[in-house]
Amino acid sequence: MARKDDTMPDPMRKRELLYGPKVAGEDPTGLGDRFRGAGRLAEALEFYIRAGDRVRAQGLLQQAVEQGDAFLVERAGAAFPDLVDPDLRRRAARAAEGAGKWRYAATLYEKAGDAELAAQVRARFAPAVEPLDT
Repeated sequence: MARKDDTMPDPMRKRELLYGPKVAGEDPTGLGDRFRGAGRLAEALEFYIRAGDRVRAQGLLQQAVEQGDAFLVERAGAAFPDLVDPDLRRRAARAAEGAGKWRYAATLYEKAGDAELAAQVRARFAPAVEPLDT
């Protein structure tokens, strides 16, 4: 059984901090750093977005590219569009391929405008990227 980490906000408090009215003394950047330190990158990114901290979001984005994480790349791009371009998506797609994340690779190639590469990934690894309802 996992130990409870009392230094992190519980889910209800986290929701309040992310989506509720801003409160004096709130430190979304610090919370983002704590989540990132715990390996919880998606939550860290949400706090960096809340803080408007482009520098930390960009650092986390580079980590997401290295891991081939399409979700984090696209979430960062939605919040800070100028941080994500087709070349960054291609780098992330190659990393995703290297990590065996075929769906992420295909998605990133598509978003980069490389439909042919996306199709090649799907063709090579069709069983891994077939729709779940087949």
